[in-house]
Amino acid sequence: MKINLVNENINEKVNHLKENHIDLPTEVLDLMDFLETKYERLVWYSRKPVTGGPGLITDEDIKPMYQHIDSKPTQETIDSIKESVRETYEHFPIEVQELHGLIDLGDGRVGQERSVGDWRHGFNSGMLGCLRMLSQITHFDNEYRKSVNVQYPNLDS
Repeated sequence: MKINLVNENINEKVNHLKENHIDLPTEVLDLMDFLETKYERLVWYSRKPVTGGPGLITDEDIKPMYQHIDSKPTQETIDSIKESVRETYEHFPIEVQELHGLIDLGDGRVGQERSVGDWRHGFNSGMLGCLRMLSQITHFDNEYRKSVNVQYPNLDS
């Protein structure tokens, strides 16, 4: 099928899929759920001021994140953020290292290139937005699927 990128109307295609449900195999839906969670965690991670290196964030890193709101973060909130940063690194070490611009130079050497982190964040964001759109238009609940206002890209994390 040839796609004419100039003339195709994405909203028409999305609405067609919303109206005409196609059952996807459970394995595909499970993979989509896993990938959506993965890319949400990585986008969330990249929005944190992790200054201590991959997976390391301090109380001092976190507190400025709350300057724009009236309340200060509780120690429980700070600990939860630190734990989530650590868990994200444990689950996706290569991707997190790339977010920090760290690249494998071979022979056990590691280099740093900022553009690698920028590229990785852009890729993660694109994947998250696309997976969220697909999960909305392939949702098993007919009423939900037809009523949802598909927002692309939805990058909330």
